[in-house]
Amino acid sequence: MQQQVKTDVFIVRVWREPREASGEPALWRGTVEHVASKAMRHVDQLGEIIDFIEAVAALAGDRSYGAEPKH
Repeated sequence: MQQQVKTDVFIVRVWREPREASGEPALWRGTVEHVASKAMRHVDQLGEIIDFIEAVAALAGDRSYGAEPKH
């Protein structure tokens, strides 16, 4: 018998914002939202998206997504 896989849906929006000082690299900004719970986080670094997904998975009691959530 095939095991049912738990899935979650996230909406991820990312964009680059130029910096005022010329020659400096643009900053990544964005939001990530868990559709079922409506939990949302604004992010300044792309790695924060993974942190949020892992934290939501841990709250759901499913640690198969990855490492322990970072606080």
